[in-house]
Amino acid sequence: MKKTTTPRGLRWTRDRVKSFRNQHGIPHEPPADDAEVTGQQAANALGVSTGLEGLFRVGLLHNHQTIDFAPWRIPRSEVDSPKVREAVRVMKANRILPKNWGCPSDEPELFPMISKGAK
Repeated sequence: MKKTTTPRGLRWTRDRVKSFRNQHGIPHEPPADDAEVTGQQAANALGVSTGLEGLFRVGLLHNHQTIDFAPWRIPRSEVDSPKVREAVRVMKANRILPKNWGCPSDEPELFPMISKGAK
């Protein structure tokens, strides 16, 4: 990921962003975008305080950040999808992700011999 820096090559900090916004008359809160939500908004919508990382890991949710340390942006359509809602329901009931959601298909298995039933 390419790091975005100020025109002087400095790292963007909260104070630098605030100052830049003030100098250029940019509102401090971006307009609400219904297509994407933050990680906190997604957690609130799903009624969880933890577990989003597991949903990212198994590929049920996808996130991105504009720059390092910016809030996650998650597509609202994924948060509202029946598959994610069902996974969260099962996570709440069992305290783990369902086995059928396992690892993403492009991730190699750590113990292929065990998972194939070899002894």
